[in-house]
Amino acid sequence: MRFFSLGFTYCLIAAIGFSGVNICLRSLTLRCDPVSILLAKEAITFVVIGLWVLFYTSPEGRSLPRPRTVAVLATIGALTHLVATLPWLWAMAVVGLAVAVTATLCTSLVTTAALGRWLLKERISTRSLMAMGLLLGAVVLLTSGTHDGPARHSSEAGGGSLTLWLAAAAACLAGVIYGVLNVAVRHSVSRGVSLAFVALVAPFMGVVCLGPLCGTLAAWKGLPPIAQDDVVLLLTGGMLNAAAWFAFVKGLQKIAAVHANLLTASQAGIAALAGVFLFGESLSPAAMTGVAMTLLGIVCIDSSSA
Repeated sequence: MRFFSLGFTYCLIAAIGFSGVNICLRSLTLRCDPVSILLAKEAITFVVIGLWVLFYTSPEGRSLPRPRTVAVLATIGALTHLVATLPWLWAMAVVGLAVAVTATLCTSLVTTAALGRWLLKERISTRSLMAMGLLLGAVVLLTSGTHDGPARHSSEAGGGSLTLWLAAAAACLAGVIYGVLNVAVRHSVSRGVSLAFVALVAPFMGVVCLGPLCGTLAAWKGLPPIAQDDVVLLLTGGMLNAAAWFAFVKGLQKIAAVHANLLTASQAGIAALAGVFLFGESLSPAAMTGVAMTLLGIVCIDSSSA
């Protein structure tokens, strides 16, 4: 129970932290270049966690794993930033915070459960499988609900329904990749790979992959200066992301990947509230039904199937 309690606490902290990050990113995407935003966030995360590793871990805790593990985590880290998060930022600007976060969390949860059962041998009960079906249904409703939902407030939604469906697909693809990342991290930390390495590899790959891309974009078309208020948002988002990512990795040391992802799925409710009250987003009846199905699916997942 002590380990479950610690894992629960870490994942709850991660959910709150990631929700704060999403709110900062949603605000910044309205005014700033998404590559620059993401690069700054990952650079801050890398520096913060790197300082913790440098001053608060022993030399033994900084050991590198086997080359194969390094290659797998580095590859997944690169895909997370280039194939998942960058398109997800665009999707969030098109369909809104509430829909993008919920669709991503649903597909991430289903992916984590499936891969966790296959690769990590984490049991999934019949009740949990029923919950997965509810969550998949929620994704369908959420994507269809974007047609008359928050996208009408976005200047990027001018491409019509095709743009909306592409944005929804990008959010779901991001969820799949995040699910793969969750399982890879759980596999690593539960088998003795140092927490310091696992926590650092994802933000490090973000800096390595996004730095050259940002430099290329700056040389090609130039990047607008970042306002002072946006710098504060960037710093806040980077600090929150460092705390949330570290807490999530710690949580994955303690509890099954599907349960850790389940707890962080509470972001869906926070994102819906933030989207409505902070960004003036509106949810269509279909999207509201999808959010309700998401909450029902979360409640139905069997917590005893660890």
